[in-house]
Amino acid sequence: MSAADSNFARSDGRTPISSYPYASGIGTLALATAGIIAVTECTTTNDGSAGVATIAVIGVGQTLVYRLSTNPLLNYRLASVAAMLCIFAAAFVPGMLQLTPVGTSTALVLGLVGSLPMFAVAAWRLALARHASQAG
Repeated sequence: MSAADSNFARSDGRTPISSYPYASGIGTLALATAGIIAVTECTTTNDGSAGVATIAVIGVGQTLVYRLSTNPLLNYRLASVAAMLCIFAAAFVPGMLQLTPVGTSTALVLGLVGSLPMFAVAAWRLALARHASQAG
């Protein structure tokens, strides 16, 4: 069994989640939602632990989403990294400009705007999965 085949077959006979076509898109949707929550937490406090948690959650989430993708093309990786950087910018730029803490509604707007590119990546992945499932 080659390394590529091992992604689709397990020794216990169960199919890994990465072989489901919608897994990457759903994971990216979850990551975008986590981005909204992380940005909201990071911008409503002056606590440094919120920033560390934001980096950890988004970084680990991005890694997991890459693992769910069976063929992470360069375009997908670049778009995902750019979307992740938008989340980080929405989380940390207000603090660097000494504008935090902000109100909850402002923080939610920052989180939504910062996560919009990740939602776009999720829509792209879901559209590709739908196309692949209809073609196959």
